Amino acid sequence: LEYANPAMNKSSGYTAEESLGQNVRFLRSGQHPEDFYHNLWSTITSGKIWRGEFHNKRKDGSLYWESATISPVQNEKKEILHYIAIKEDITERKLMQDRLAAAVRRAEAAAAAKSEFLGVMSHELRTPLNGVLGFAELLSDSYLNEEQKSFAQAISSSGEHLLAVVNDILDFSSIEHGSLAIQEAPFALVELVESAEITIRQAAAEKGIGFCCELAPDMPEQIIGDGRRILQILINLLGNSLKFTQSGSIFLRIAPSTESCFLDFSVEDTGIGISPETLGKLFKPFTQADATSSRRFGGTGLGLAISKRLAEAMGGSITVASTPDKGSTFTLHLPMRISPCSPSRSAPDPSTPASPQTSGDLVLVADDDKFSAALAGKMLHNLGFRTEFAVDGSQAINAFVPGKFFAILMDMSMPVMNGLEATETIRARESGTRVPIIALTANVMPGDLDRCVAAGMDDFLSKPFKRTDLSAKLAKYSKG
Repeated sequence: LEYANPAMNKSSGYTAEESLGQNVRFLRSGQHPEDFYHNLWSTITSGKIWRGEFHNKRKDGSLYWESATISPVQNEKKEILHYIAIKEDITERKLMQDRLAAAVRRAEAAAAAKSEFLGVMSHELRTPLNGVLGFAELLSDSYLNEEQKSFAQAISSSGEHLLAVVNDILDFSSIEHGSLAIQEAPFALVELVESAEITIRQAAAEKGIGFCCELAPDMPEQIIGDGRRILQILINLLGNSLKFTQSGSIFLRIAPSTESCFLDFSVEDTGIGISPETLGKLFKPFTQADATSSRRFGGTGLGLAISKRLAEAMGGSITVASTPDKGSTFTLHLPMRISPCSPSRSAPDPSTPASPQTSGDLVLVADDDKFSAALAGKMLHNLGFRTEFAVDGSQAINAFVPGKFFAILMDMSMPVMNGLEATETIRARESGTRVPIIALTANVMPGDLDRCVAAGMDDFLSKPFKRTDLSAKLAKYSKG
């Protein structure tokens, strides 16, 4: 070392007298492998410039980082006479990078733990809810007096409310985590409107609220988008209108927007309206128009926040216009892409779906939860099927014989062997005829459907489910 400026002396802790004349390796910390130095010297001795970072050791033994550029100094004969190192102390920058990297790792670990926790909680909540709602439905269909019917209805209503809360929390978490996928497929607007109408009309009638749907006559028969998510938003907006409307009516209108190539879904009500100061925070998570301890209306405060995020994920928006004591109008504004597919057809009334044509066909129910298995068995019996049961994937494999079952209802999470592994094994043992395997599961986190399809399952039925849902799934594979 022939020369060192004061900055080098300050960084290293060595005085000029202590450092001059020494081999530069006196700064080595032992943190770099020998290959590091071999690459450095092979670069500069060949006449090239080396750039990199050193983790060096100060005189007091502490370590510090330097960013360096080392250049060879050559004479007119291209002979190397000296080397010049221009260095910058980057210790604070590296510490900041390390702290940032550690924070990112902690955040990623927390997000992973959150997702795992929500997945577990979803399963643990949906499984008992399946029993509550399913048996309440069966109970309602049995011979009950008026008081008993009201009790069964109360159980159903409470269970549905709890399920809505669980769904809101899971959807919000998926959006926050960035794992909510938007599906693009053709769907019929008529079917969408009828599905929304079926969901809300009975509740509106029970409350004495008028309800009307209007579909503009110049609308395309089919459009491309995520029909399920659009319906989710509409049901949320309609549910809010019903909640905050005590008398009058609710209108659902679908028409082309004044903006070219966009579609407007408007929900108009004659409810209590929203104050100007509340409008600005209406779409914030966990915010409600009436947040007082004596508020009359329940809910998590997530529905509108989720709806707004979903609309934005589909390239659209949600706006609201409201006058206190007069009513509100929420408008879902979405891009309209017309589908060239075949004309739409009217959706069947889900209260009376077509039942699969059976003559005692055998269905295997693989589920470790005894209440879920018993519920599925009872529903299948009412639909005209015979049943066998398995409490884990291993038993399902042992019960399987090619051609024996009309279908298999397979839970995803089971002890000994899960439903995905069991499905893969069954698919490997099949010869010729493929048995329909329907995932019957409380796992509804992002990616669960993809894992079912990848394992070889044909369909997906999430818990809690209704008899009409089960009937509709099985009808797809009917031999009649």
